[in-house]
Amino acid sequence: MDIQNRSSINFKANVSQSVMYQLQKQVKNCHSRKKCSALVKQKVENLKSWGSPDSNIVIAKDHNGKYLLGVECTVDKGLRLPWAIRNLVAKTELSQFLSLKKSNIEETEDSIKFMYKKYGLKFFKKHQDL
Repeated sequence: MDIQNRSSINFKANVSQSVMYQLQKQVKNCHSRKKCSALVKQKVENLKSWGSPDSNIVIAKDHNGKYLLGVECTVDKGLRLPWAIRNLVAKTELSQFLSLKKSNIEETEDSIKFMYKKYGLKFFKKHQDL
């Protein structure tokens, strides 16, 4: 069963294609594919009301070098900066995605904007592969 990203104008926080690919791959390995697929579709529907319209859910590197789910948002003149979502304790992208909450996205967006205003682009280049 394919889970598709329905990118439309009413989506606020979009899910990037790389995240959707990882989710599809991990749903195929679940014991109950129908239930898992339904949960992912429900979470994608919930994303319609979360975050700002220019945000994407992406796979980002945290400060320890691990790749986790993150938020990528526009901060200045089309400059898009990614940052890993904090406090997602799940191991796989699928379990991180299912434990994702509205507050995780909003806090990460606020963190990105705050760090960009305070430290500038050099901070992100130091911690990310930009």
